[in-house]
Amino acid sequence: MNDELGVLDETYAALFDTFLSGAVEAAAFRSQFYATMTSDARLGDDVRYAILQRVFFGLEDLVLDGDLPDGEERDHDEIDEAAFRETLAKAARDLKHRPDDWEGSHGQIQGAGGPGGSDLPDGSKEATHGS
Repeated sequence: MNDELGVLDETYAALFDTFLSGAVEAAAFRSQFYATMTSDARLGDDVRYAILQRVFFGLEDLVLDGDLPDGEERDHDEIDEAAFRETLAKAARDLKHRPDDWEGSHGQIQGAGGPGGSDLPDGSKEATHGS
């Protein structure tokens, strides 16, 4: 991983997709997201930071049904899994359809060099974005 690029957008998108598809439960997604985010060394990407913050704060507000004491309801600032899925789906869409090309302008084709990435040489303009 290039420290300047940090974790690729593609990695976060794949992580989001695993939860949205039902392949992983909310508690496991929470752990995976936090581990990925804390290992991410990318600086200066304000667009992605704003997207990831929505996910982070959504996870902070998420209270799973199994975590509620018997007979208690969520507080006004807590959300259920369905509401979190909506937040994550919007974040995933925004991440996959960013208005900028931060990774491309910082020396790497999005997806290049990673699993399922492009075999095009660095700097090539013919890469396509997955979604």
